[in-house]
Amino acid sequence: MHSEAEAFLIRDIISNGPMDVGTFMQFALCHPQYGYYMTRDPFGRAGDFTTAPEISQMFGEMIGAWVVDIWRKMGSPAEVLLIEAGPGRGILMADMLRIASRIEGFAAAAKIYLMEASPALIEKQREALSQQNISWISTIGDVPKNAPVIIIGNEFLDALPVRQFLLEKGQWSERVIAYNAQQEILTFDFAASDPPLSFATEEGLYEISESRSSFVRDCCALIGANKGAALFIDYGHPHTVPGDTLQAVKGHTYWNVLNNIGEADVTSHVDFGALMQEVSLHQDFWYHFAHQGAFLRELGIEARAAQLRTKDASVEVALARLTEKDQMGDLFKVLCFHAGLSQAPEGFAA
Repeated sequence: MHSEAEAFLIRDIISNGPMDVGTFMQFALCHPQYGYYMTRDPFGRAGDFTTAPEISQMFGEMIGAWVVDIWRKMGSPAEVLLIEAGPGRGILMADMLRIASRIEGFAAAAKIYLMEASPALIEKQREALSQQNISWISTIGDVPKNAPVIIIGNEFLDALPVRQFLLEKGQWSERVIAYNAQQEILTFDFAASDPPLSFATEEGLYEISESRSSFVRDCCALIGANKGAALFIDYGHPHTVPGDTLQAVKGHTYWNVLNNIGEADVTSHVDFGALMQEVSLHQDFWYHFAHQGAFLRELGIEARAAQLRTKDASVEVALARLTEKDQMGDLFKVLCFHAGLSQAPEGFAA
């Protein structure tokens, strides 16, 4: 017996042919009726996964301090657009603002935009940020290009769609989702494809995300209109290499991607190398890259943990989870790109 979401997808594939992985991800996550993010709050212990802001307030506090530093390196403008892409339940923004608003002039200058598609999560954000004047947007292009900007995204890029292409014996094919009518199941298959990459020589499965590149392109356009910086934190790799990283998570457990469609989070690891290449195409932009653990230590998370440790013994566990190499410290990477700053941003050791 197929769920309503699976039945809908099967009818589409029967009518239109096999579906590429990117279109499938978009359906599974953002379909108005069946999309995973559109119908639920997936975060925390009661949800399907836990992100860094929910592990400890220290994470958001470090990002808040980073934001203030960027604002100062812009010359402390009287107006700055603070944008968060994929703000979850609003916890990261709340922790950031608690720290940033202590700095004279910042609270008055900051105009806050949350880029969110989920009605369910917008309500959570309203609750968490009830004391703030928030504007919600659907795309980064909805933000006015009339002031300097700071863009933040934690575990946002991984949910943007990717397509998968296989290079085997000198031939390219694209991985697709097909319907096996005999077994009445959805299955992965391959369809002949033009070469998606000109430089790839190593055989294997490559993941390409025009959605991520396009989003970074739009961020650069927004920053370039005045000045500013963007900071994205996610799991991924620094170079374009073959490998299948498509995954589904449900109840804090990895799940078959083609099972429980619309009921599990579907993501892939971010190819930060492709995004750095995109930034490099924009004149007068700089970018920096680091592991999350090193980035947070550079910002002073260990000193903050020492302050909190006397009140909360669990701080040590949270610190380790955020920064240790065998936990989130190395798996998660940090990409910053900027234009028009007086100095390089903090957190990226020379």
